Amino acid sequence: MACKKFPTSVRRRSKEAPIPQYFFDHCDERGCDRDNDGLELPDFETAYLEAHHAATDIWVEALKERRNPSRERFEIRDTQGNILLVLPFSEITETAQGTRRPPVTFAALQKYLDRSQSLQSEVSGQIATARLRLCETRETLDRLEAIIAVRGR
Repeated sequence: MACKKFPTSVRRRSKEAPIPQYFFDHCDERGCDRDNDGLELPDFETAYLEAHHAATDIWVEALKERRNPSRERFEIRDTQGNILLVLPFSEITETAQGTRRPPVTFAALQKYLDRSQSLQSEVSGQIATARLRLCETRETLDRLEAIIAVRGR
């Protein structure tokens, strides 16, 4: 029995998936100010960047108010209330320390491109292997079901 490819309806459904909603609870030593509105963002990386940007703004405001924001944090939640990430505001100063970087050269960009293409090829190979193993597993299960059906008669 040959393995079937994933139906286009499955692929189409994944493209039409709803935009995820993320909630940003602002916490400090006194407790958490729960975000009840949230934001619809395309992915988790965008949610992280949004939290990082907001934390930077809050950090600046806290310093103007002569308050130490290093113990504050954002807890990023999904719609089910699961905490996906805790972003300590102390991370803002850690990332700011490395902001001066030398300009990127063409050779460096070419190296990153080559590495990216290599990784993409490697991941594609792993996906193909996983699909093959899945197909083999399905065929084995089909044979097992046939044996069980024959013995059950």
